[in-house]
Amino acid sequence: MLEILAQHPGEVAEIRHDSEAAQLLLEVGLIDKFLKNPNPGRQWYSMAVGICDTHFIVGVLFSDFPNAIDNGYIVHCMPRSFYKEGQVLQWAIDKYNKHCPPESIVQAFAPIVKPENN
Repeated sequence: MLEILAQHPGEVAEIRHDSEAAQLLLEVGLIDKFLKNPNPGRQWYSMAVGICDTHFIVGVLFSDFPNAIDNGYIVHCMPRSFYKEGQVLQWAIDKYNKHCPPESIVQAFAPIVKPENN
């Protein structure tokens, strides 16, 4: 998947298919950076942000939502040529806080992770 991003360095991409999102998160070394829900049964999400040659990778893991389709990974790929790290983090906070009631969500942000092979 990183090859596809490299071919489109200026484009924003979103991956909503859970297994495809998980594959990209594995490729960039973020799959194990998500914090586990400390209160199982309570709706929450965890975010991890990483970086590859062309994009910031914003991974979001939703868990314990009543509808199974609402659980799993989503990945947003933001071009490094257009965004700075702080802008990406603020965008992620703004996007997900408005969709989920703050009192039902625990937020966790991993630091920017750059894979060793880049």
